[in-house]
Amino acid sequence: MWVSAGRAKRDSERKVNLASIGPDLYTLHRSDGFAVHVESNCKKVFGFDAEHLSGKGFLENVHIHDRITVAKAIEDCLTCGTHKRAQFRLVPNAQNTPTQTKWFELRCEPAPEAYFDGEAMLVLAVSRDISEHRAEEEEYHRQREIAESANIAKSRFLANMSHELRTPLNAILGFSEILQSDHMTRMPAERTKEYIGLIHSSSSHLLNVLNDILDMSKIESGKYEIISEPFDMAYAVTAGCQILRGSAEQKNLDIAIHIEPDLPEVTADERAIKQIVINLVSNAVKFSESNGRIEIGLARSGRNICFTVSDNGIGISPEHLDSLGLPFYQADSKYDRRYEGTGLGLSVVCGLVDLHHGKVEFDSKKGSGTTVKVVIPINPPDATPVPAYEHLELVQSNKRRTA
Repeated sequence: MWVSAGRAKRDSERKVNLASIGPDLYTLHRSDGFAVHVESNCKKVFGFDAEHLSGKGFLENVHIHDRITVAKAIEDCLTCGTHKRAQFRLVPNAQNTPTQTKWFELRCEPAPEAYFDGEAMLVLAVSRDISEHRAEEEEYHRQREIAESANIAKSRFLANMSHELRTPLNAILGFSEILQSDHMTRMPAERTKEYIGLIHSSSSHLLNVLNDILDMSKIESGKYEIISEPFDMAYAVTAGCQILRGSAEQKNLDIAIHIEPDLPEVTADERAIKQIVINLVSNAVKFSESNGRIEIGLARSGRNICFTVSDNGIGISPEHLDSLGLPFYQADSKYDRRYEGTGLGLSVVCGLVDLHHGKVEFDSKKGSGTTVKVVIPINPPDATPVPAYEHLELVQSNKRRTA
């Protein structure tokens, strides 16, 4: 029972129950945080019995990381004579076992006229559950950070695009002008062949850049159409690796392919799977030092097919690992960066894998190489297989009828 000091005698029998005011918990504290009174709705708000929080129990059941903040708020409230606020968590125990962390806000007001069992100069503390509000606030900040990171990444991407587009275009225009000039009549055939090769290489690079941009745009807008059909993934992996054999040989890289025998057919978009293989192996080739080694594996794991690409190249720093696969993200985003590219290769991979209801896992260590693991369901539950031979049979049937 607590009342005004001037009315203590005539109101000695009156009990004040603030629990009926609302869902908040009202407590009275001395300057040292000692709880001299705890309202009866303590069990409903905190999950503790009132007796459990009386005395030193209030501070003792505040999370240790928040205990000093709460104690200081109560002390400063009485010392300064102004209201104070603090946010805190409780220590879970047998009485209080929440499924998730609960946050409370403590609002302190000086109560100089309050009188309780001989105690004067008390602090009235009001505790309110703010778990839902705090969760919304944390989600807001998380989404804001994601948006800001995306804007920064897109700005870097646009800055890098000038280099990625101008370099091959300048090469194409420059060597084309040379081939059209009168000087070419006096140049040997080997030089002509070299220039044509450089034009072809620059055009291929430009086409790859544009394809990555278009694929990522389709994936982000939900317009990338997946056409599932049964196919041999071992053949798709081998064919994708063969395309990059030339690039690997230029750096004297050894590509080892390990394919588990008797793998079942996979129901997926074969073109998309080949794109995943090419992008991952191309990255491994790009970021591997000369005379390195690339390990490629394909195996079954339950109802899934696991495709892995490992290299012993430059690796990735821990602070960049969680951002891999984000659109427009590049670990090395400086203008004078060592490795070319738009930063969309892994983004396309993650997007295509997600469309197949699979997952991508990254494991890397700076200076020790990188391993990328792609897990694809063998038979996705919502896949609608489209046999490749269906249209051919229809054409043959029409020919037989016309004959």
